[in-house]
Amino acid sequence: MFVTFHNPQDLLDLLHIDSFESVNDPDLFEYSTDNKNTPSFQVFLIDEYNRRHDLKPQDKAVPIDVSIFTDLNKHLASLGYPERSLHRKNYLKSLRSNIVTNLKTVKTYRGYYYYKTLLQILDMDQSKSAITYEMNESYLSEFFFAKDLDTMIHQFQEALSNQDVPRLEYLILNHWQRYKLKQFSNRLTKNDQFFNLPIEIKVKLNQFNKTCSATLEFLYEYHRGKHSLQKYKTLLLRVKKKLGNTAITLSGGGTFALFHIGILVNLFDLNKLPKFVSGCSGGAIVAAIFAKYLATCDETPYNNIKTLLSTIIKHDLKFDIFDQNESGILNLLLNHSYFKDTRPLQNTLIGFLGEYTTFGDIFERSGMVLNISVSGGNTASFTAKEFLLNYNNSPNVLLWSSVTSSCSLPAIFPPHMIYSRTVLNNVSSLKVWSGNNQKFLDGSMLQDLPIKKLSEMFNIDNVIASQVNPHIFPVLHIQNFLNKKRLQRGNGKGNTLLRWILYSLEYIYTEITHWLAVLRFTAVANIFKQNYYGDMTVLPSWSLLLKMNKLLTNPTGDFILYLIIMGIKQFWEYSGDYLEYQLFLEFEVNSYLDKIEKEEDDSA
Repeated sequence: MFVTFHNPQDLLDLLHIDSFESVNDPDLFEYSTDNKNTPSFQVFLIDEYNRRHDLKPQDKAVPIDVSIFTDLNKHLASLGYPERSLHRKNYLKSLRSNIVTNLKTVKTYRGYYYYKTLLQILDMDQSKSAITYEMNESYLSEFFFAKDLDTMIHQFQEALSNQDVPRLEYLILNHWQRYKLKQFSNRLTKNDQFFNLPIEIKVKLNQFNKTCSATLEFLYEYHRGKHSLQKYKTLLLRVKKKLGNTAITLSGGGTFALFHIGILVNLFDLNKLPKFVSGCSGGAIVAAIFAKYLATCDETPYNNIKTLLSTIIKHDLKFDIFDQNESGILNLLLNHSYFKDTRPLQNTLIGFLGEYTTFGDIFERSGMVLNISVSGGNTASFTAKEFLLNYNNSPNVLLWSSVTSSCSLPAIFPPHMIYSRTVLNNVSSLKVWSGNNQKFLDGSMLQDLPIKKLSEMFNIDNVIASQVNPHIFPVLHIQNFLNKKRLQRGNGKGNTLLRWILYSLEYIYTEITHWLAVLRFTAVANIFKQNYYGDMTVLPSWSLLLKMNKLLTNPTGDFILYLIIMGIKQFWEYSGDYLEYQLFLEFEVNSYLDKIEKEEDDSA
């Protein structure tokens, strides 16, 4: 049996559409979330990629009457298709085929999510009802979570109807939290990724989120009328502190790190780009350049990012990072690094970032908290402390120098000093940041994804990770596959072979880490000890390994576009329901804090 939507609005909210008629608009999903006149960057980039490779859509979108999904059981009965009949089976097969065809034509996350949700509703016919009394831990947790949401929705709606302001303020302060929703994604089918929630849970969360939005709007208007917005702002700041912040972390990975641009483009299009961005090695290049263009005051952020994207995907672009004329085994033997110096990288970074741009400048102009991960020390032991540079602890550090240090992977680039800006008589100059002329190394040696330090510094409790290191992402793919199989088969129960494979891999990992520590191979041991997962982790496809010959070469505009498109589409697959539900309250509270600040600025 299919899920029935007794209130059609629940289905509209689930699909993020205004009406069933609006889905016939071919451009429905191809514009920015907050501006219907602004084409999405995803569309711009995918169209450019298709044009360059002379790729034309194989199929056109097939019109689908989405209203039938409110009650598919009733619709099938009206057609005279009883359960298990051949006609019913063929009809559903044709419907699924049309949805899959449309899925191939989408160019944005919103379109992808829309058709994936329709497929999930169709899959309900082949699985158990999501909320059941069966004595199973995952099913019971879903049942009680749904009941808990019902209770909170009722409490908020009752307080709203009574216009009980103290009660509403008490509820949002004490009952709002960031739910760890992965616990409800255990029933996976072969087409699912890791973050697909049961339909009933989604419906309840949508109802809860709408109630929360109504609450925030009511309290905003109430305090605005009472001229007490400062009091409301204080309350929201307390709520925000309790919810915690979201950060996005971008791993290293040589030129493969340009994959991260696709992740940032998706988040920018969806108006969900976190304020806290961290980059390491190649990821530091992407994070710093993206932040710099967001902080440029010449144009709007949209126009600045479009200028950046248009620049880096040019046919004739040569994104100089490596000195291809001064590299080789001889350099490695004589200078302990494959590439003799970092001047090509420095010149490229200065061209994009400016010579005197600092972490403080980025924060002041855009509000973005840019973090760059580096490792302190210039010896082979790499036992030195890791550093996470940002506007808080190094506001005057020059971006290009910190990014260059973060890219200084041993045996590839030599260690590099970090410089800060000093201003004397309105003239900027450089000085060495560390007092003892210390040189710094690639941040991935100690903290490729500096999740712990971000949490300590900025109350980060939710992390979007993009991982493209070629020695890491294949391992994570295998772990994901084994975990997925384990979840599909009841957490490994009754599957002795799968359990033994998982136990063996864990044992091998533990032994390798132990012996590396015993033998004092500290640098290698640190690589194994690190955490490479976030709350949502986006990985490139296996096909990227076929491009290993381009890992340490200067990328062309065509290769950068290839990596960006892969990042865009991998983000669609891995995000699942994460963006829709895990980030909602945080960004909704932020939007009202921005409203209050704008109100204060206007009245100043």
